[in-house]
Amino acid sequence: MLKVGWRFQFLKPPFLYKEAFMNSSGSGKQNASPRLSEILFPVFLMALGAFVLITSLKFQREAGLFPIIVSCVEIALSILLLLKNHHAIRFSGTKTKAESFSFKTIVVVIGVFLYPIFILAIGFFPASTAFLIVCSYLLGVRDLKKLIILTVLLLFFIYVVFAVCLNIKFPIGVFFGGELGL
Repeated sequence: MLKVGWRFQFLKPPFLYKEAFMNSSGSGKQNASPRLSEILFPVFLMALGAFVLITSLKFQREAGLFPIIVSCVEIALSILLLLKNHHAIRFSGTKTKAESFSFKTIVVVIGVFLYPIFILAIGFFPASTAFLIVCSYLLGVRDLKKLIILTVLLLFFIYVVFAVCLNIKFPIGVFFGGELGL
């Protein structure tokens, strides 16, 4: 068995984790049944790649080259992921099981849909700060110091890349005197 120090635990491949093959009750029984999302997510990515591909075919030749390449790679990788998951279903001998959504999942999904509305209302930086902190907390980051540092560093990086390097203005929000900009 491969010995890995605790500091490099994140580098260990998932198939070496004993917990990855346990069922939710924690018993040692293997749970090889793929979840419904392992089928639907690649299909969603293929549909998104096809949409981007069809849309980018209408662009001028030079402008559409990068989106065409990216969407083709996305479609190819989605097909590979779907085949891998199909192979897991076929040889596990079990059917896919439906997933139950937890409260955290529902809040994160609602947050993803409300995030653009909050950007228009209060601006990019306040909305992004709140969104990153709430979603990170719900997804398991409990250390407040790490949470704040990661949020500040990410927003600083976004500011430097887009505002300083690319000279793009961020939405400041209707409540702070900005325009709706739809």
